[in-house]
Amino acid sequence: MNPTPHPPGEDWEAWLDRQLRQLPDRPAPASLAPRVLAAVAARARRPWYRQPWFAWPRWVQVVSLLLLSGALGSLTYALLHLDDFAAAETLAAQFAVWWAPVEAVRDAAQALAATLSLLARQVSGTVWLALGGLAVLMYAACLALGTVLYRLCCPARPQRTLHETR
Repeated sequence: MNPTPHPPGEDWEAWLDRQLRQLPDRPAPASLAPRVLAAVAARARRPWYRQPWFAWPRWVQVVSLLLLSGALGSLTYALLHLDDFAAAETLAAQFAVWWAPVEAVRDAAQALAATLSLLARQVSGTVWLALGGLAVLMYAACLALGTVLYRLCCPARPQRTLHETR
């Protein structure tokens, strides 16, 4: 089929749209739908450990993430402090050295939690409502400023479509 040449005075998009709509629909092979459904069913039947990580059960994701983080953190710590390992005489002493930073973080978190608990009990509900309202107001101001800056920096462009949907 030889297409008719594009008339010089006509809109190219409208002409192309008309030409494409004149083409007949191309039927799909009869075997396509069963093959696609079989492939989808085969993917769904895979065990969870053969599926992508995001499809694993949530608790397995959490455990695997914790184990991986712990392993990478331990490896990093071991590589950074390789010369310190020879100084520890026993395994228990080495574990005490390893857990010292964790205990310091735990103590700091407990102190912070106690401070926040005391603050929450001492400050009245009206102050908390006012602070919440201030936070909402600041969020709205940031949103409005971002919208204004976007409108100033990125002028609107006209919408163009190749063809209309049926």
